[in-house]
Amino acid sequence: MDAHTLLEDIINHGISLRVEADTLVAQPASRLTPEHRHAIRQHKAALIALLATNDSAASAPERKTPTVHQCRDCQHFRRFTYHRHLGYCGAGQIQVAVAGWWDTDPRHCDAWQEAPGEGNAMSASQRRKGANGERELAALLRDHLGMAIERNLQQTSDGGHDLNGPALERFAVEVKRAAEPKLSAWWAQACEQAGGGRVPVLAYRIDRHSWYFVMPLGALHPGFDAGDHGMTATLGLEEFVAVVREGCQ
Repeated sequence: MDAHTLLEDIINHGISLRVEADTLVAQPASRLTPEHRHAIRQHKAALIALLATNDSAASAPERKTPTVHQCRDCQHFRRFTYHRHLGYCGAGQIQVAVAGWWDTDPRHCDAWQEAPGEGNAMSASQRRKGANGERELAALLRDHLGMAIERNLQQTSDGGHDLNGPALERFAVEVKRAAEPKLSAWWAQACEQAGGGRVPVLAYRIDRHSWYFVMPLGALHPGFDAGDHGMTATLGLEEFVAVVREGCQ
């Protein structure tokens, strides 16, 4: 396997590879296989040269604004449905991303255009708010269930749910913390990212309000189709905890 084939294989596994001070940095590193690690050591110099070449190809020398940007803040970035952090450039500027780029990779790009209504400062604030919401809900569920509930920091192709834990094995929980509700879009995202036969659950909290949980009605009542996500029920925290406990018995 040469360096180019190795790089494509790493990207196909949902891993981004970049150079930092003559060191190769993989993100997320936990997804590297032992074979990847061995091959990276063998082809380190060639990989660094290849990545440097592609960074140059992605940045025209005559660019007027050589500012480093992140793809997630660009209106051209198109996210894949199977992973919330991977996508591709809708403007066709990325040269190597056969299977997609991690949205936080810093890049010099002439085609970068700020996403409407989502400037860098605002998107950073929204990301912090979302992460805080996940921590808040994980702590609440731990307290109520007496079981380990953690944020899912390694979303993969079998689901992009936000929380992990033994009590949540049958659920794919999508957490939203915002000032204004966007329930239709949030529910569509929750259903899309539920994988591995899990039941989609939208957990959301609007500023100065309590947590609510949207679930398919069929997951709560045998008289309804469990696969029909168009019929939903909205539960409070105590009701959702009761449903989870029942599933653990």
